[in-house]
Amino acid sequence: MTRSLSRLAFGDEKKHLELRCRIISELCLNQHIYLDEDYASLGCTFGKDKVLPWIAVMSDCFDGEDTSDPSAVKSIFEKETFKATKLGEYLGIWHLLAAANVLKCSIVSFYPDKGPKKFQALFGRAMLPYHSSENDEIIHVMLSSSRSMTDEHRVANHIVPLVKTHK
Repeated sequence: MTRSLSRLAFGDEKKHLELRCRIISELCLNQHIYLDEDYASLGCTFGKDKVLPWIAVMSDCFDGEDTSDPSAVKSIFEKETFKATKLGEYLGIWHLLAAANVLKCSIVSFYPDKGPKKFQALFGRAMLPYHSSENDEIIHVMLSSSRSMTDEHRVANHIVPLVKTHK
């Protein structure tokens, strides 16, 4: 994820480690924001269901916990944040939300019209910074998967940078 975001934000992948560290720091310092349902649901057309339990279920750290319990969601968030300190570990939606704040710009993710509608709404959305910014740049990414899956059970695990082409 951070290599793709570094390429889009800075033109190359050289700042991916710094970006990863800043995302993790952002999540640690502002946990209360990322565990706030109102913020987590910004830019997401999810209907009446809460977004945070679904973000927790989609985490690699989900282990069958009852995500209707906010303390279980918080525990998953903390595990995922800590796990991300190890290079090579996948980053999730919480990290993408934090990246929007670190980069001070909106990140719009595209997700194929495959799999459950809840996944499409959760992954295909705008990630908005919680502070208004004078930066009107929008970063575009596509969520993809390296796993072999059926269309009904498609889950994203990779981010592909969408770059402008010049004619």
